[in-house]
Amino acid sequence: MKTKSLSGISALIVALLVVGAIFVPAVSATTSENAQDGTADTTTLNQVDRRGDDFLDCYGWLTKETNWIRYGGWAWCSYPAERLNIKVSLRDRATDQDLGYTAYSGANLDYIEAQDNLEVQPPAGSYYTHTRAWSAGPSHDVLHNSPTITWP
Repeated sequence: MKTKSLSGISALIVALLVVGAIFVPAVSATTSENAQDGTADTTTLNQVDRRGDDFLDCYGWLTKETNWIRYGGWAWCSYPAERLNIKVSLRDRATDQDLGYTAYSGANLDYIEAQDNLEVQPPAGSYYTHTRAWSAGPSHDVLHNSPTITWP
């Protein structure tokens, strides 16, 4: 009786090994064939809006309203900086010229917001915000460009 149960268990183990030998490589090959490893070209990297670092991050925004473009932004750091600064500029996409800006700075802060600013009836065109935040103690400098809107 013992030999029958041992041969049955042995047959089961052999069957599991055969099934594993067939299916595991097949699944592994399928997974690696479907993975798309590669590197991004320069154009793609330039289109990615990278901002911030491990310590400091910033964000600028803008909205189109009835008679003006409203814009502003914020800066955040992972712990209070001795000095934290932000400047948010409204820029013409075609010329890259600043139409106006709003800024703010403070001491021993980990978050600041630039006061909202309005550009009343700007010339027709495409606009975006260019935001720069920088800190002293520790020294960091980061940039962010918002998506573009068209006026009017």
